[in-house]
Amino acid sequence: MSRLAKVLPYLYFLIDVFSISLSYYVVLHLQEIHLPPEEVAVQLMVLISLWYALAYISKLYRSNLHNGVWLRLRHYIKNHLYFATHILLIKFCLPDTVIPGVYHLLIFIGSLMIANLTTTFVVIGAISRFRRRQENIKDTLIIGVGEAAIRITNYLDNNPDFGFRVSGYISAKADDECRVDPAHVFGTLENLDSFLDKSTISEIIIALPYNRAKSKKIKKIIEAADRQGARINYVPD
Repeated sequence: MSRLAKVLPYLYFLIDVFSISLSYYVVLHLQEIHLPPEEVAVQLMVLISLWYALAYISKLYRSNLHNGVWLRLRHYIKNHLYFATHILLIKFCLPDTVIPGVYHLLIFIGSLMIANLTTTFVVIGAISRFRRRQENIKDTLIIGVGEAAIRITNYLDNNPDFGFRVSGYISAKADDECRVDPAHVFGTLENLDSFLDKSTISEIIIALPYNRAKSKKIKKIIEAADRQGARINYVPD
């Protein structure tokens, strides 16, 4: 996994914490709400903890590199709706736990959505541009040389901001029908270990037909990837 892929979830979470804190203090300031520091700390902790819990359940921070801008923003909008619903429920059941007054709370929810989505859009756009410049591209090996391999290659070539660069292919066995460029086929599963050992491959995509992806082959690929520190994705028919 690339360093950017490891850092992004933390970056997104820090952006969300900043947005929540900023929106909270803006509402307190504009509405001239004066609260003791310890109450402010408790309310912020409740808001941030609830956001993180919902984000964890919806796996918001797991889809960090493989989604486009609009798909990720849709995930964020969904999480904002969940967050707003739960905050209003908490307000109804425990009125002193969050921002005083339903009106003030609605202002907070609206300002948070605007600030967070705007900031997230800018960050995702910057990351996409960064990756389009080929500065954070993951060398990718496709296991399979049939129609599925062609479809995956075309998809990744048409979505360069996903960060994958297809370096070549490995055939499941020597007599497989080859539908890809033979010049980029680097052997069969028998020499997968030796090929990975000499390459810079960080991602492996298994593109074998369902009836060909036997457990022994999958196990062999997983073991080879594990030894070389490469990540595996399986794309069945």
